[in-house]
Amino acid sequence: MAKQINYDPKTTNARTQYNKIDVNDMAFVQGELVRYMALMSELKRHRNRDIQNIINQWYTKKTRTLPKSSTGENSPETFISGLLNNLMFGTQNDLSQVQMDALENISANMELVYDAVKGLQLQPNSPDIEKIEFRQRLFTLT
Repeated sequence: MAKQINYDPKTTNARTQYNKIDVNDMAFVQGELVRYMALMSELKRHRNRDIQNIINQWYTKKTRTLPKSSTGENSPETFISGLLNNLMFGTQNDLSQVQMDALENISANMELVYDAVKGLQLQPNSPDIEKIEFRQRLFTLT
């Protein structure tokens, strides 16, 4: 199942197209980013070879498929932490289309990772991770 996040394109003077997301949905996205970081940090301490491969071959590995940072290519780990830092402590309030595409991809992979490691009982009361899907709002009811 997927969590649907609606957005509205935002008009700005920036060259990048930004999208406005409801404050409650943005809080959900930020909470999920924190959750991803916490889960992956816990998994880093496990000696299981498959888990270490997920960490080394995906989570911490730089890739051209993610938006670049000011210092070059990102890994899912650096993309998540940088975006979270910008949203919570910087001046960024909205998401670009490229960032939303990257988040959809990362959340789909995190859903798979979570399903694969459920048996480890890391946080037994934690709800399942759902992938995030962004959808442009076509109209607003008033």
